[in-house]
Amino acid sequence: MNGETNRAGYTIIEILIVVGIIGIVAGLSYPMFAESKRQSAKSECVASLHQIGIALTLYRDLYDGSDSGIPSAMGMPQHLGFLEMKPFPECHGRDFAHKKPSYFITWPDPIDPLPNSQIAEENWRKYVSAAGQTSVVVFDPFHQDHLPKNRTWESWTVLGLRLDTSVTVRTRLGFPVGYGWWHR
Repeated sequence: MNGETNRAGYTIIEILIVVGIIGIVAGLSYPMFAESKRQSAKSECVASLHQIGIALTLYRDLYDGSDSGIPSAMGMPQHLGFLEMKPFPECHGRDFAHKKPSYFITWPDPIDPLPNSQIAEENWRKYVSAAGQTSVVVFDPFHQDHLPKNRTWESWTVLGLRLDTSVTVRTRLGFPVGYGWWHR
């Protein structure tokens, strides 16, 4: 025995160093994976909005919808219920209750019993006449880096489906509460 020792395993210090290095690498890479997951969900919603746009275009063509006017004259459905097929284009964002959120429409409901429904339809007609094919008809506000605590005084990043089936992204102050948010 010339002073050589046979080592059968690793020392505790060596194991702790390896575990510590793995922990540091995992801690540094987690934010990248989280951002990648958010971007993936956003991409899925852009694709879903585009599919909804194609479905709306086909629906409007079927009911001889015009390019402007009140929603019923444009051939717009009362809600997105006509899309209730499988697989339904789903929103992949996060809402305040951590439930699966849904998309919002911007046109007024034609059978709304409220006294201001005719005013809302007239405002919609003016909006579509001014904005044309860039009018936002469906939007998805659930792709924030962090969910704002205040719907009025914080910025929102929102995906919007235009009448020409393209998808736009806007960031501005306040929660989107209708078509006016897009063209302020």
